[in-house]
Amino acid sequence: MKKYLSFLTMALLAVVFYSCEDVPAPYEINNNGKKSDVIFSETFASSLGKCKNYTTSGAGSWVNDFSTAKATGYDGSKTIAGTYYLVSPVIDLTDIDSAYVTYDYIIMYNKGEENQQCLINDNFDEANPSAGWTLLPQNHTYTTTKDWDTFY
Repeated sequence: MKKYLSFLTMALLAVVFYSCEDVPAPYEINNNGKKSDVIFSETFASSLGKCKNYTTSGAGSWVNDFSTAKATGYDGSKTIAGTYYLVSPVIDLTDIDSAYVTYDYIIMYNKGEENQQCLINDNFDEANPSAGWTLLPQNHTYTTTKDWDTFY
């Protein structure tokens, strides 16, 4: 595993991330045999927080909506396909033996499993935000919901 994880992103189309204020804390990670607290967390309660949107194609973006982070290409009349990265600040994994990513989501209007990806980048370049990403393995299939209230 790379020692420095510069940025973590969600390149998810039409996905809503749930504000994790009521999630039991802390998640634990293995830090050289010791359990420790969360390395990075964002609630998205009123903004994208320390995360930034980078749109590399299409007209959509990540926005804060209903106390969540939401990727949307909807312009009020139609949905436009695109690629939008929600990029976290640098996360230092120097002394971390293993770590994992968790998030709650809603997916509507899913056109394919390849549209939802969680990626890492160890040398993120704001001038070229689509370069250098490595796809993290997923251990599940995303569930498409029929409403905007059911998070998975």
